[in-house]
Amino acid sequence: MLLRRSIRYVHGIGFVPASAQYDTAYTCYNHTMKHSSDILSHLFLQPHFKSLPRYRCFRTFLSLLKPTWRDAVAFVYMKERTFYFVLRHPGFKMEFNYNRDLLKSLLTAFAQETPECRFMGETERVVAFAGKLYTQPHEEENTVPYYRESAEGDFEIRTEDAELKKRFSSISEHIRCNQS
Repeated sequence: MLLRRSIRYVHGIGFVPASAQYDTAYTCYNHTMKHSSDILSHLFLQPHFKSLPRYRCFRTFLSLLKPTWRDAVAFVYMKERTFYFVLRHPGFKMEFNYNRDLLKSLLTAFAQETPECRFMGETERVVAFAGKLYTQPHEEENTVPYYRESAEGDFEIRTEDAELKKRFSSISEHIRCNQS
C-alpha cells in the first residue's frame, strides 16, 4: 500500500514517483521535445535556406567524380539549365571539355536515381571554366645567389689612371666585406 501512494499516473507521461515536480520543462523534455531531424527539416523549409538542398545535391554529385576531378573543381552551380564547373586551374578545363558528354550523362543518371535532385536532369549544357580566384599565384624566386665569396680581394692595381685605381680599390674592399 505504501508503494501505491509513492507512484502516481500523469496523463501523457505515465507512472512517475509521487514526489516528482511536474512543471512544463519536465513534460517538454520528456515527451514534446523535438528531435534534431525535426529542427533541421524545419530550418530547410525557411525561405532563406531554400538553396541548401541544391547544394547538398551538388556535393553528392561531386563525390561521385573521380578524385582528380573532385580536387580540380572549386565549386559548381546551375543557372538557366546550364551546369557550371568552376575549376581551380586552367589546365583542367581541357580535360573537362573532352569529357563534357560523359559529365552530362552522369548528371542525368544521377538525377534519375535521386528524387531530391531531379532538377539536375534538366541540364542542357555543361560548361567548365577556371575561376580567377582559384588560379595558383606565381611566386617570384629570389635570384640572388647565396654563396661564400672565394676571392680574397688581394690584387695589384697596375694602372696610372686615378679613377680606375679608385674603382679597383672599391671592388677590393667590397670583396673583403663579403667574405664573412
